Amino acid sequence: MSMTVGELRSHLAVFDDHDELSIAGGLTVYRVKSTGDNSAFLEFNEIEVPLSEKFKEKHPEVQVAFCSFDSDGSLVQEVSVPVL
Repeated sequence: MSMTVGELRSHLAVFDDHDELSIAGGLTVYRVKSTGDNSAFLEFNEIEVPLSEKFKEKHPEVQVAFCSFDSDGSLVQEVSVPVL
C-alpha cells in the first residue's frame, strides 16, 4: 500500500501533534527513509520473514509475517498481518 504525504496528513489532520500513533500488528517504526525520487519508505524494527509455500497454501489470507529479536538473538514476538 502506498499513499501520498498529503493523503497521510489529511488522515492525521483531526489529531493533535502530541497524540500517539500506533501501528497495527505490534510493528514499531524504525525510521522514514527518503528514496530520493519524491518518495519515502517507512521502515520497521521488525524483519519480514519468508513464508514457505506450504504455509501460504494453508494460510492464503496471510500476505506477510514479521518477527523481532531480543539483543541476545532470541525471538521476541511474531506478528502476522492478514489481508481481509
